Amino acid sequence: NGLRVLLAPDTLAPSVDVAVWYRAGTRYEPSGMSGITHLMERWMFRGSPHYKAGEHRRILQAEGGVASTFTTSDASCFFDTVPADALDLALKLEADRMGSLKLTAEEFERQRKIAREERGQLARGGAMGVGLRLLYATAFPGHPYGWPIAGLEGDLDHLTLAACEAYQRAQYTPDNAVLVLSGRFDDTQAMALVRRHFGSVPPPTSPAKKPPALAPQVGEQRAVQPIEGQVPVLLVGWRGPGGADPSAAALDVLAHLMAGGARSKLGRELIVGSPPRCLAVEGDFDARRDGSLLYVAALVSPDADSADVERALLGGSEKIASTPPEDPELDAAKRGAELRLILDEQTSRGRGQSLGFAEAVYGDRRAAAGRLQRLRELTPADVMRAASEILRPERRSVVWLLPGGMPAGAGAKGGAR
Repeated sequence: NGLRVLLAPDTLAPSVDVAVWYRAGTRYEPSGMSGITHLMERWMFRGSPHYKAGEHRRILQAEGGVASTFTTSDASCFFDTVPADALDLALKLEADRMGSLKLTAEEFERQRKIAREERGQLARGGAMGVGLRLLYATAFPGHPYGWPIAGLEGDLDHLTLAACEAYQRAQYTPDNAVLVLSGRFDDTQAMALVRRHFGSVPPPTSPAKKPPALAPQVGEQRAVQPIEGQVPVLLVGWRGPGGADPSAAALDVLAHLMAGGARSKLGRELIVGSPPRCLAVEGDFDARRDGSLLYVAALVSPDADSADVERALLGGSEKIASTPPEDPELDAAKRGAELRLILDEQTSRGRGQSLGFAEAVYGDRRAAAGRLQRLRELTPADVMRAASEILRPERRSVVWLLPGGMPAGAGAKGGAR
């Protein structure tokens, strides 16, 4: 039936992690149906002809395990972490979810109502969440990468039960999934259990949806949105290549060099000083299948000149693109990135997630194995090369969140006023 299986045994692990990754995320959502993956994520716990709603979690909790899920723009993951002797049970439940999900009109309306409420809570959330959603919408206009996981306003209202059934038949199928087992188990016995439970899941009746192509960015993009409160927020993002690109490790380190707190390059420029121009500066590199976004977010001091803050941030970024990092600061950024990778690999869950993400999103489980080595081999020239390629005006998007009382012209070309 096309299901791919990855095994990562560890005889010293106290448990086993069972994860099923589906190529189902905003990247695959049809136009006008944003949020359908998030709705399906909840629905996948609502039972089948063999199990009642919520019983999947309750059964595993009774065995001392946990069951959960998350959705990204590129994939959805359903995982169970259980004692080693509960592997058979976890596989049985995941196979039932894949092959026997029950969709009803009553449950559809219930889940849609909950999804609407969740989306409303996100829309009323903190300024940084609002700003990031606007930044992605600005950087990826018209593409699913610009849609929030919870969906665009109004799209949930137009969803139908038939649309959900069609999406489920196309995306949540064995040939569109990756099963990852990591932790304490015997390879031979585990594969026998996989064949027993998943072998009878039928192949798909509908082809999986092909995601739309990501169009290149055309020039700098800008957006302004009023917010409540007294603190303006400036976000700047630069679009980059997909996460499988060789430059991804350098871009990850670059994000922390640029805006990893008060001691980073932009942190020293914007926070250090009397009075400080910004209250906080943070950044990140978000790598996805078809593209990425390196972004910086700054909480601007209410008394600071916002145009001056923007000039300083953009000017500092241009300087970073033309100046190699000094060895001590590069070493510190690399050590921080290494520590995060090493900590992720310390648990069965972390190792399984790394493998599953690489295979489900990039189609190559080997992408996970070389990350640490690539990171350790980075040189100042590698980072500057990546910086000079991505930190260009035509690749960036600038977003201002401005308190309602600020001048209407704030955030226009050339900076907020």
